[in-house]
Amino acid sequence: MSSIDVVQSGEHALMLAEFKLSLNSYLSELASSPVRSLSDIIELNKNHPFEERVAEFGQDYLLQSEATNGIGPTEERAILKLNKMCKRGLEKIMKENQLDAVVAPGASAHSLLAIGGYPAITVPAGYAANGVPFAICFGGLKGSLIHLSRERR
Repeated sequence: MSSIDVVQSGEHALMLAEFKLSLNSYLSELASSPVRSLSDIIELNKNHPFEERVAEFGQDYLLQSEATNGIGPTEERAILKLNKMCKRGLEKIMKENQLDAVVAPGASAHSLLAIGGYPAITVPAGYAANGVPFAICFGGLKGSLIHLSRERR
C-alpha cells in the first residue's frame, strides 16, 4: 500500500482522531500529572521547546490530532473501509498461502494490523551502521501469535 493509498483510505484522519481521544482519556485518569490533555502537551512543548526537543521532533501530528473532533461519520466510513481492506487483503493472503505470521521491519505493519484487530509485537533486532537501533514487527491473524509463541518453546 503506497503512502497516498493510506492517506486516501482515511487511516490518517482516523488515527489522528483516535489518538486524541485515547490520549485525553488516559491523561485524565492519572492521579498526578502536570499534563491532563493533548492540548496541555502541545502547550508544554511550546513553553519548553528545547527540553522537549520540538525542533528535532516537531509536533505536527499533535497539532493535527488536536484539531479533530472525535469519531464522526467520516471516521466511521474510514473504519468500515479499512476493515474491508484488511479482510480482503491481509486475511485473504495469509489464509490462501497458509502463512503463520507477517514479518516487517520496525513498526511498518502496526497500523494495518491494528486496524484489522490483529495482534502484533515488535522486538529489538539490532543496530544500524550509524548506531540507531532497529526492530522487527511480527503480526498475524487473531489468535495466531499465541499459537506461534507456544510452538517456538
